[in-house]
Amino acid sequence: MEVVEVEVVVEEMEEMEEMEEVEEVTVARVCWVLHQGVWLMHLIIIGLVVMGCSKTDYDLKTTEKISWQSELNYVKTVRSVDQLLLRVTCQYIGKKPENPNSYLSSHNYTVIDTSFYKITFENLSQSDLVIESVRYHMKYGNIKGTSYYGSNAIRRSWGTNIIKSGASITRSNNMVWSSKTSNTLFKVYSLRLKNSKNLQGNQRSNSFKVEVPLRYRRYHR
Repeated sequence: MEVVEVEVVVEEMEEMEEMEEVEEVTVARVCWVLHQGVWLMHLIIIGLVVMGCSKTDYDLKTTEKISWQSELNYVKTVRSVDQLLLRVTCQYIGKKPENPNSYLSSHNYTVIDTSFYKITFENLSQSDLVIESVRYHMKYGNIKGTSYYGSNAIRRSWGTNIIKSGASITRSNNMVWSSKTSNTLFKVYSLRLKNSKNLQGNQRSNSFKVEVPLRYRRYHR
């Protein structure tokens, strides 16, 4: 009888050891799952931070109002919630430059039908405006050549990329041409309020974009 009891005790001890091993494996698995969950949460948080940072590039809320004075001429105003920011005046010049003697481009407008425009940017805000870049795209078809220009190129073509508060800058000889009889070139300018900060002191949150359309009409003289 005693031998049987000893055997029973031994069997019970073996079962307890097996249970302890199972518990150790289970605890290890739970720890691994929790560890992976922590890393997943870290990745999610990092992703949200990156998305939040990229969103602040142009997070100044603006509205645009465009008033067409004719088929090709217009005035556009841009404002934020609390102030006017910019007035864009687009004036059609014709099928040749306003000042042919100062025309420096290699584009041959005497051979290729081309529409010329004068664009004026007037700073209506209380801060200086910085034109940081411009990107082009066509309504129909693709841009041939460069479709993006940074601040250096803007300074060369406009003479400056900074518009003082209350001041304006003008550029003639803005050109658009197309293989189609009717098309539109869109110039999307990125601007920034230079000396203005939000409540968090974030300079980038004062950036915004404005779209400047230039219509091409082959029949229009």
